[in-house]
Amino acid sequence: MLHPFEKGHKKKGGIKKGTKHKGPIIFNGLTEENKAEVIKQAMILVKKGNVTIINKLLDKLVANAIPKDENGNAIMPEIKFNVIGN
Repeated sequence: MLHPFEKGHKKKGGIKKGTKHKGPIIFNGLTEENKAEVIKQAMILVKKGNVTIINKLLDKLVANAIPKDENGNAIMPEIKFNVIGN
């Protein structure tokens, strides 16, 4: 009998490669008017202190704020240090 991590063991569960999350599919299928309404409702929940919505929005905002190269890798700014001493 093969153990779960042994070579040759077939995976049985999980999500298949290439499967898209339902959230973006649903959101992309909405009209512009409906998208605006969803965002408006999310902002109302944020103002009421809904932590889940705050976390979801921050994840998206931060992810979109980081510049990426053509391969989708994050471009990190060059950091220079000034050494003072001897």
